[in-house]
Amino acid sequence: MTARPCRILAVLSLLFLAACSNDTTGPGGSLTPPAYQLQWGAQRAGTFERFPVSAAVTNDGSSYVLEAWLGATVHQFDVNGAFLRRWDAGHEFLRRIRYDAGGDRLLVAGETTVRVFSRTGEKIQEWGAAGTEESEFARIQDLAVDDESNVYVLDRE
Repeated sequence: MTARPCRILAVLSLLFLAACSNDTTGPGGSLTPPAYQLQWGAQRAGTFERFPVSAAVTNDGSSYVLEAWLGATVHQFDVNGAFLRRWDAGHEFLRRIRYDAGGDRLLVAGETTVRVFSRTGEKIQEWGAAGTEESEFARIQDLAVDDESNVYVLDRE
């Protein structure tokens, strides 16, 4: 696997790293911070209407930003930060966005549900409900997807 240089992408106040090389040490073993490269988006200036709460970067460099308040919108950007599309992700306050190992599906976690979307915004599946039984959630805190596309949900209760 070829190591790629680190890229810092800033979306409003949301900061995330994408695809870092394994060699991030400087002289004497100190960590070398990646160089700032790109920023895009502005609240109330056409890109975002509410506020971004989570982001995911796929293997091809596409970025997905989850914007939420009294509903949720997913914004898709290309590797250079150019806006591609956005879609409504539902009316529940959504918290996290992740993509699966193949980069084909986006998973969006709300308070008590997980929604699955295609990369173009088509809703594929939804599961979960409020509760404490199997497949029910009290309050989802985070979401992770492993290399085999298994989904892990961190629930508060």
